[in-house]
This record gives sequence, structure tokens and C-alpha cells, in this order.
Amino acid sequence: MIVILDPDSIRLSESKISDSVFAHIYLQYDVDRYFPECGWDDFVEIILEWWLDGVINLIKHKETSVFRFMDGDFSFQIQRVGENSFFVDLRERSSILFAQEFDFVRFCQSLVAACNLFLRRIQQICRDREVLGALDMKLNIIRNLLKSLKSDL
Repeated sequence: MIVILDPDSIRLSESKISDSVFAHIYLQYDVDRYFPECGWDDFVEIILEWWLDGVINLIKHKETSVFRFMDGDFSFQIQRVGENSFFVDLRERSSILFAQEFDFVRFCQSLVAACNLFLRRIQQICRDREVLGALDMKLNIIRNLLKSLKSDL
């Protein structure tokens, strides 16, 4: 399972009262299977931060983490099962749509790549916008945690 972010879809809200950032962001969990759907449009800046927090929590505390989309009733839950395996379930409201063991490190790497894409693209779109410090800080934490996680696996 990997995070897909379409950099060409990243855009600022057209509202004068909001500076939210939107983009197509979704998960690919099989060759041609996507969650919530291919091209899902959401508040990308917010959910990337949420997902980074979820990964940090999962690696540091070895707990179950819930990863939400902001639009709709979609989420996915990742649970560490033992030391070396991870289990994910994709949900709409309380219904589990899909569940399986998966490559957590690969998921984390795709999340980091999506965040890097986002940061580069948002700086191109609005040069006057401050670099997203919180997102960048969380990325550095995850990079360090991934190094230790890979050595544990």
C-alpha cells in the first residue's frame, strides 16, 4: 500500500477567507485498487500532517493508529502485529472494506515522498508562503525513526 499524491492537482483554496491547500491524494493498495478512490480530492496539507503524526505514534509507541481523510467518512487503521509485521484495514464509517498484512516501511517511504512533493510544489505555487515548518519537522522525525525501524525488521 502506498500514498499517491498528484503534484499537478495541488492548489490553494479559491475562497478569500481560507488558505487551505487541496490535492488528489489517495492510497493504492493493489495494482489497480485505490482508496477511497483514484483521484480523491482532499485537504492535503492537513491530512499529511495527521498521517505523519499517526506514523510517529505507531513507530514510537507500537500502538494502533487511525489515519483519516478529511472529506467523507473514510479512514484506515494500521496495527503493529508482533515486532515485524503490520496490518491495515480500510474503512468507510465503521465498515471494513479491505484488510491485510502489508509493507509498513514502503508505506512510510511513500508518505515521505508525498510530503516532499507537496513541499516542493507548494513553494512553486506561492513563493510568499512560509515553508511549512511543522510538516518539515515531522518529516525529519520520521526519517530518523524509519532508520531504526528498518534495522529492527
